[in-house]
Amino acid sequence: MKTMKTVLAVAVALGMSSYALGKSVAVKRKDFGYLVLGTIVTVSKGSSVALLKHRASGKTRAVRVGSIIESDLLLSAIGKKMVKVTQKGKTYSVRVGSSAEFSRVNTRNIAARQEGLQRRKGNVTVSASYKDHLIKNELNKILMQAAAEPAIKDGKVVGFTLWAIEKGSIYEKLGFRNGDTVTNINGNSLVDAGQAVKVLVSLKNAKNLALSYTRNGIEQQMQVRVQ
Repeated sequence: MKTMKTVLAVAVALGMSSYALGKSVAVKRKDFGYLVLGTIVTVSKGSSVALLKHRASGKTRAVRVGSIIESDLLLSAIGKKMVKVTQKGKTYSVRVGSSAEFSRVNTRNIAARQEGLQRRKGNVTVSASYKDHLIKNELNKILMQAAAEPAIKDGKVVGFTLWAIEKGSIYEKLGFRNGDTVTNINGNSLVDAGQAVKVLVSLKNAKNLALSYTRNGIEQQMQVRVQ
């Protein structure tokens, strides 16, 4: 978390919208009360995780596919752009960034404003106001600006590989490229989807981030400082 999905309390997940950039369609449909912040889709679909925020309480938690969210509400499927929930025998699709059935969200690219983010090689400086703006107002969009999938080595997860990075997105501004595999954040190895989500959520108030990632098999380092 789908990476400023990673760097700024994102969770790794999740691809470009098939709808026209800059447009959104507001459709009033059944609202389940849980905002889908992002997803991590694993090779084994039974291990996929969705990051859900309870709209009433503001509480955020990671929910594995097949788990009961509450009462008769079941998280029945998880994809890069959408989850499915089952209630009273009926299954509904909810898009990332929404809490309502088939609700579409605006996925306009979020370009880092020049004064908000500066990068020089592996050193990135982010202003506190820009970071707060991204987390408070743009998190659901950030989570849709790239896809992330587990990187497997010797049968074990060693990190998460970024794909489908949108041009002009925060990932591109940070210097990430398609195929980069994020392996460690602030000393925490990313060894499974659930643990990765916990690490990402814990970064909300972090002032300094140290990221390790590999590019073409070569380990790289990135230092992100919030000021």
